[in-house]
Amino acid sequence: MSLLTSSGIHADLSGVKVERGDLKWLDQRKPAAVAVFCFSDVRPLCGVAGFLDWRLCGAISRRIETGDFAGHVDEVLLLPSEGRLGRQLVFAFGLGTLADCNRQVLSRVCREAYRVMRRAGVANPMFAAPSVHGGGQMEAEFVQSVADELKGEIGGVLVES
Repeated sequence: MSLLTSSGIHADLSGVKVERGDLKWLDQRKPAAVAVFCFSDVRPLCGVAGFLDWRLCGAISRRIETGDFAGHVDEVLLLPSEGRLGRQLVFAFGLGTLADCNRQVLSRVCREAYRVMRRAGVANPMFAAPSVHGGGQMEAEFVQSVADELKGEIGGVLVES
């Protein structure tokens, strides 16, 4: 299921702006902060998280490899972009295991991510939908969770498909 039109943008899906979060988007747009959502058992990072990790020269993957971040529920990591993405901050939030992730977990983590980012002074964060190899259903569930919990509160959701 694609969340995007052929232009790469779906202007209003349940009150949430959805955009294709590919390398081109990351190079052209400069939001103050992006939140990525990672599973504890899905490696390598894929989707927008994988693109961001690429632009950050593997900074997220290195934190995973060293054990500084594992993707467990309630886990948060803040990474400065070190100029690779302008002055952006990158927040990583853990979702736990893919098998245990459901709408309830997504909603709770989205609310917490929004709270953390607001406390950090971020006005309109962009959320990068979690992605798994071989399917866009997780992205769709994430967008719906954001719409249910944070309609109009964030800058939008970035998706791969």
